[in-house]
Amino acid sequence: MTSKSATIKAVAKRAGVSTTTVSHALNHADRVTPELRERVLQAAKELGYQPNPYARSLRIGRTGLIAVIIPDICNPVFPEMTRAIQDELAKAGLDTVIYNTDVPAGMSTVHVSHYRSYFRAKRFDGIIIADPATLDTESEFENLELPIVRIGNSERTPMDQVCIDEHGVGYDAARYLIQHGHRRIGIIAGEQRFFTGRETLRGYRDALRDFNVDLDDDLIFAGTYLRPAGVEGIQYFLALKNPPTAVLAANDVMATAAVGATLDSGKRIPQDISIIGIDNMPQTTDIRPALTTVDRELRAQGRTAAELLLRRLTGDKTNMPESVLIPHHIVERNSV
Repeated sequence: MTSKSATIKAVAKRAGVSTTTVSHALNHADRVTPELRERVLQAAKELGYQPNPYARSLRIGRTGLIAVIIPDICNPVFPEMTRAIQDELAKAGLDTVIYNTDVPAGMSTVHVSHYRSYFRAKRFDGIIIADPATLDTESEFENLELPIVRIGNSERTPMDQVCIDEHGVGYDAARYLIQHGHRRIGIIAGEQRFFTGRETLRGYRDALRDFNVDLDDDLIFAGTYLRPAGVEGIQYFLALKNPPTAVLAANDVMATAAVGATLDSGKRIPQDISIIGIDNMPQTTDIRPALTTVDRELRAQGRTAAELLLRRLTGDKTNMPESVLIPHHIVERNSV
């Protein structure tokens, strides 16, 4: 194996350790035993492994820790995203500490206030925030003097961002249903306090308008991004005198719950009603019928956020925040 093809995972496998241990051995020798470090170095030598250039350029005196702030640790979206962040930062010898602000329970203000002392004490080299983890607490991060990257579209605080075209996601999902012959389309909307929820709903409305499909307010159910909203939303739609023939759920958590509730009611998918979700969570391939969904590239979001942060840590001192747009696409399965 040449140095170009050798990876940190290959070194970890050869040495019989984790990728984090490899990073420590190569970049923070005091965190592993001399024997373990020698084993890792030998494996790296045998494979011709070359450390990530970010790791070599990180300045001495850093803590080696990155804070990753997520809104809901129970939502499968965020472990998928966080894993990508961890993998990318580990290549540079950095560890991640995950903070959950528990936004669905309304605890973000309490938790962020509690975490603030750690951030202000500069116990971290940088912070990655996944929206809407800091709902109503954005001002807490304005004067931290730490590199910060936000995953999601910030409407207030200028900072490096990994953006998703949330309007386009809602628009393309609704358009997909229209192109499959549906003219009566419901939406289990996301929480309207969140930018994502508002933009997805706006995209849905715009698609219906652009394709001359009647917009019926009875076909908009106020969801929460949580599982119960998927059940309640589909039950509401099926009880209408003129129910929709298709439903867009604003995330896969609600969509998969809606699939189960639909089948429990005796209805067939997609023969009686079609359902499309958003996120392309791994679980969407496990249910039957497998869920058609919009892939928002969760791992790409996390990986890109880590890359942006590493650029700041290794010398990019430009004052202009950088914004990277992550593409999305429809994943066709069997629920439409």
